[in-house]
This record gives sequence, structure tokens and C-alpha cells, in this order.
Amino acid sequence: SLSDGQAVFAKAVDMMAATSRAALDAAGLQVADLDLFVPHQANARMIAAVARQLIVPKRLIVSTVAEYGNSSAATIPFSLSLAVRGALQPGTKILMCAAGAGLTGGAVVFGF
Repeated sequence: SLSDGQAVFAKAVDMMAATSRAALDAAGLQVADLDLFVPHQANARMIAAVARQLIVPKRLIVSTVAEYGNSSAATIPFSLSLAVRGALQPGTKILMCAAGAGLTGGAVVFGF
């Protein structure tokens, strides 16, 4: 059942990976085209599991959960702001994905 923590974790990881693939497809991009991967910062295990499914190189992964914890709906913009410190170059491509209450979620590829 979805009240089981492991099942919820697995569903959230699968959903984040699937929506990320859909966002990349819609943008006509592959993981190799990305400059940053900014997932929801629920916990380090979830970030690692989604990155493994998508085969995202560690150098692209933005993770702030160890230092700042899960800041809920603010995890992606907060983490992105720390990662780029206001200095985004033209042509930068960022994949962001999230999971939330009721196993809702999604992903977007944003280019500057």
C-alpha cells in the first residue's frame, strides 16, 4: 500500500524520473546536454536514486539537503540559488524535478 514508506519512496523516485524523461523529450534534449540537475531535496537517498535512474553524472547534481535539510516547496529554487549564486551563463540548461503530497510532481527543463 502507499502508506508503506518504501512503496511511497519507490513511487516518488519512479515518478520524478519519468517526468524528467518526459521534460527532456519535450525539450529535445538528453541528460548529456544538461549543465545542472536540481531535484527536490526530500532526502539524499531520493536524490541519488533519481539520478541513478536518469544516469546523471555526479558533477551535475545539485544537493543541499545535507547542509540545509528539506525546505519543502522551496527546495528547488533555494538549491538553485545556492548552486548558481546569481551567475547563469547564456545557454545553461537545467533539469528540475519534484515529488509532493499525494505523489504529485513534475519536471521542467529550463534554459537561459
